[in-house]
Amino acid sequence: MPTIKVAVLLTALLIALPACAPRALVKPIPADTPPAKVLEMARAKDAGIKGIRASVKVSVQMDGKNAQGFDGVLYVQKPDKVRLTGLAFMGFTVFDILVNGDKFYFYQPDDGYLYTGPKSALGGFLEKRGVKADPDVLYRSLFFDMTNAQGRYFFDSTAEGYNIFFVHEQDGVTVPLMRAEYDRGLGLKEKVFYDELARPYLYVRFEGTVEEGGYTLPAKLVAKDTKNGYTVTVTFEKYLVNPEGLDGDFAIEGGELKGIREIE
Repeated sequence: MPTIKVAVLLTALLIALPACAPRALVKPIPADTPPAKVLEMARAKDAGIKGIRASVKVSVQMDGKNAQGFDGVLYVQKPDKVRLTGLAFMGFTVFDILVNGDKFYFYQPDDGYLYTGPKSALGGFLEKRGVKADPDVLYRSLFFDMTNAQGRYFFDSTAEGYNIFFVHEQDGVTVPLMRAEYDRGLGLKEKVFYDELARPYLYVRFEGTVEEGGYTLPAKLVAKDTKNGYTVTVTFEKYLVNPEGLDGDFAIEGGELKGIREIE
């Protein structure tokens, strides 16, 4: 288990984060670029990103209900760490969710206990706690590991850009994992994720781009989870790419802890 304490104030971090750079210009790639080269270029666009630290505004819209929102900080470290901290007025922590490999950790200062369990149980746990922003969904929305497809993909070139379907073999049948849609300049426009029965369940749309640290990142993402009936909109206000001290972002510090409770 990683070192877990309790976060109480992140105002200094928010002040330290630089403002986003202007929107990146789209530079189309040659129309006759071979599919394998397009895929290689798409992979290379975020291959150098080892982690990010971002100040975000999050809005959650449940089906048939009013939207709820909060400010927060999102931390990502490849290949399997993500943390989302929800903030209240003056930067005080409302909740902290950390996914580290196959384990999750959750803390709310008002409750005082640290909850931990398998990542597979996180969605159901957050629903019971009234928190609908799953950081694991945000991680996959930003950084889908294309190597998971083991080189299997289908490619479609259109007048607007490219569609790349990543697939795998399941019980002798080829089924999709994810479809990524790019514009002609290989700017990411949309991702669609499929479940084990090849049904689309998570639709992620990207709006606008920013340049930070030599990398192109989304200004906003909208993730619609049709399986659980809600839409999460994340607006990225400030970014740091490959920041120093990234490991420390996943050691939650400060405050008091009543105890640890295991979730199955």
